[in-house]
Formats: sequence, structure tokens, C-alpha cells
Amino acid sequence: MATAKMIARAVNSKKYIFITTHSDYLLSSISNLIALSSHLDKAKDLGFKDNEILSKDKVVAYLIKSEGNHSKVDPIEITDEGIMESEFTKVAEELLDERGNILG
Repeated sequence: MATAKMIARAVNSKKYIFITTHSDYLLSSISNLIALSSHLDKAKDLGFKDNEILSKDKVVAYLIKSEGNHSKVDPIEITDEGIMESEFTKVAEELLDERGNILG
């Protein structure tokens, strides 16, 4: 969560941050910081500072995947509760399908 908090502090200080990652842990942490923006009372109770909370309006995310000989870029929906769990599930299912194809 420390990396996600550092990213939030930079975003909230009006910096543009571009991240590429395969880490669902980082994305989940960022998603949690977005969810906190809808639960400010809990954020303070949990010890989060105002500059460690992310507004959904300050975050965009895309899923980039290979399709044949090209790449496809799909936007990921971000709600007041963060990145939807279904987005993480889609990636996990694709990886399991790929593993099944490899191992037959």
C-alpha cells in the first residue's frame, strides 16, 4: 500500500503519473484509495491522510491485451468504489485459459 499512497500523494499534488503494471496488488491498493473517497470518515479512522485518498475523477485505467497480430486497449470502468472486482476476475480467467491451452 505504501507505493499506492506515494502515487496518490503525487497525483493530489497535481502531478501526472503514468504507470504500467502487471501487479494486481498495486491496482487493488489504488482501487482501495479510490473507494476511501466515498468513505472519508473511515479513511480518517484508518489513519489515511487527505492527500492519500484518490478521487475517481483523477484516475484512468486501461487493459492492454494481445489479439492476434495487434494489441487492443480497453478502458476499465472506475466507480466511486474503485476498480470493479470483475476487472480483476477477467484477467485471472484469461491467464487460466492461457495456462490450460499451454498444458492441454
